Amino acid sequence: MSKKCLMFIVFCSVLGLQIVFARNDIQETKEASFLQQIFILKQLKPDLKKIGVLCQVKDHKDVETKLGRLQKQAQVKFVLYDIKKLPDVAKHAKNATTSKKVDALWIFADDILLDSKTQSYLVKHSIQSKTFLLSVQPELVKKGGTACIRKGQSKPVIFLNQKAINLMVLAIPPGLTETAEVIIF
Repeated sequence: MSKKCLMFIVFCSVLGLQIVFARNDIQETKEASFLQQIFILKQLKPDLKKIGVLCQVKDHKDVETKLGRLQKQAQVKFVLYDIKKLPDVAKHAKNATTSKKVDALWIFADDILLDSKTQSYLVKHSIQSKTFLLSVQPELVKKGGTACIRKGQSKPVIFLNQKAINLMVLAIPPGLTETAEVIIF
């Protein structure tokens, strides 16, 4: 652990801040499986029926097949949007929330979707449409996205944005904190 990180933790302790924020910013996590992400998403949003998936299909081998299997397992419908260029993000996000009436947008870690302007747009759009925004990157949650679900060392790590959770009137199920580590920004 670096000297700066240790000093920050001591500073937080003195101020009475929750150390979980400092510890988990440096915690190593890996991308959770599709099934893990959707299983936890359904715990956070039990009325979930339809998810809009934004990704560059060319970068995700067999994504359609995986989503087809997951659709049967999780009993959730997926609407896949192939992001080929930047203007596709706004067009597909609007279509997903207005025409398809998805309950959540699932953002994959692709070049176009990792762009800071794209992420700002997606956060703003999800807030305006009150749509759950699931990302594979915790940075998007820090910017205002709703959640990110990752694999931790011993159990899943769930990153949540408190303002987004409040806006959507979601509650963290009591049993979830026993089976996963929950970090709130």
